Amino acid sequence: MVRSFITALVIWIPSERHFRTDSSRTTQTSPDAHVEIKPDNLTWNQAKRQGRITKVPTEGHQPRHGADFVPRENLRTFGIVSTLISHLSSGPLDIVGDVHGEIDPLLSLMHHLGYDEHGFHPDNRKLVFVGDLTDRGPDSLTVVNLVQTLTETQRAQCVLGNHELNILLNQRKHDNGWFYGEEFSDNGYIVPQALANNNNRDRILDFFNTLPIALEREDLRVIHACWHAPMMKSLRETEDVIALTEQHEDLIEKQTENSHLDEVDISLEHQNQNPVRRLTSGPEERIHSPFFASGKMRHEQRVQWWNNYNETFCVFGHYSIPDGKPRGNQSSFCVDYGVGKRWTERRQGRTKGFTLKLAALRWPEKLIVFDEGESRQL
Repeated sequence: MVRSFITALVIWIPSERHFRTDSSRTTQTSPDAHVEIKPDNLTWNQAKRQGRITKVPTEGHQPRHGADFVPRENLRTFGIVSTLISHLSSGPLDIVGDVHGEIDPLLSLMHHLGYDEHGFHPDNRKLVFVGDLTDRGPDSLTVVNLVQTLTETQRAQCVLGNHELNILLNQRKHDNGWFYGEEFSDNGYIVPQALANNNNRDRILDFFNTLPIALEREDLRVIHACWHAPMMKSLRETEDVIALTEQHEDLIEKQTENSHLDEVDISLEHQNQNPVRRLTSGPEERIHSPFFASGKMRHEQRVQWWNNYNETFCVFGHYSIPDGKPRGNQSSFCVDYGVGKRWTERRQGRTKGFTLKLAALRWPEKLIVFDEGESRQL
């Protein structure tokens, strides 16, 4: 059954931007669901770059095909606010941790969660992705195609992770070479990966550029790495993540230009005082014993910000916390179980019973479901 589900879903993933939905499967109860959206000869992302549209509405509208878009004059009709914080879908959700190009665990997890080959759930549940869709795993291309399709057809939502941000900013890292057509090598071992080319890079960038940094509703928040209330205001004032990042980079550079800070402290200023960096990568602090990780020497370590968080329940990823370790408090939960490094287990010959997992948190049930079918209560 899992094999047929995976086969069907992989076949279903389109290679073009135009997607057609099955209108017989939609369940629309909002009166706004019947508002006419006029098609255009531009794709949704092309129109967005020209300033003609904002993000597709999260409630009450099912696009007829991928070229449909929501004109700015219709925003008030749909209650959409065009910023880097978007409204989180109502109803029950399945919040998926960092995927990192691991398409097979993702498809298996969707099957165990009860989604069909088109991403529909019999109980009208919706998927939410915490970002870091790409890098390290074997097929970031297919993961991005799938999540883009699910989001643009209103079956899922996704926030921006630091790995997507690196690609948007054209910052090459040791593990995102796939986007530039380069192999991922670890101490001479080539990790098998699908590589991007000129035909799909623009589409990937277009999609990443539509992702919000945060999702919120009355009872729940979703962000990739850190919810820091003082910095959320800046997200509500723009929809351009690249401009916001660079604006703060320039400001911090000027502030530290004639300071007595050393290289490590200046790096920490850029990490902790830039809202885009802090919210997608989390706060960091200096350490006295450097260590090697992710391809370079580290003089900083991550701060467990959630220990002092006591606001609306927040689900996040990013931290790749091993199963069995503390991963939040009564108001927060990290859903990243480390599948991004599953390639290291496959390298050792393991084919099942992985210790590095992909998981989803079911909300409001607070049930954790894993890609190999295990589940447990939070």
